[in-house]
Amino acid sequence: MQLMDTDSLNVVPLHAVVIMSKNPLFFQIIKCDILTRSCLEWEEEHCWPAEPVFVKAPDAKDEDDGVLLSCIVSTDAKKSSFLLVLDAKTFKEVGRASVSVDMHLDLHGIFIPETELSANI
Repeated sequence: MQLMDTDSLNVVPLHAVVIMSKNPLFFQIIKCDILTRSCLEWEEEHCWPAEPVFVKAPDAKDEDDGVLLSCIVSTDAKKSSFLLVLDAKTFKEVGRASVSVDMHLDLHGIFIPETELSANI
């Protein structure tokens, strides 16, 4: 018995899942291919990654053509927190932008224009 007519839907089969490893805090970013059952990992000592955000490449052909962005909080006082940029397909580091400020463990936020901010205080 078919519950839904999937032929009439705009469905794209996906097979990659990005997860976080927790022990008790998140310390790894893991990409799992549910078809091949293979995994790629990013981990660095004294680093707590935040939930990664996928940014699709403008000319993407595959579901993982793009980059993953993650705020990384360092627990080492000698090492700055940074924004990590990973190639989403290979999990190789494309770059990082270190910042010498306290960084939150997520990329979620809200933008409030200065004119609105001052009007609502």
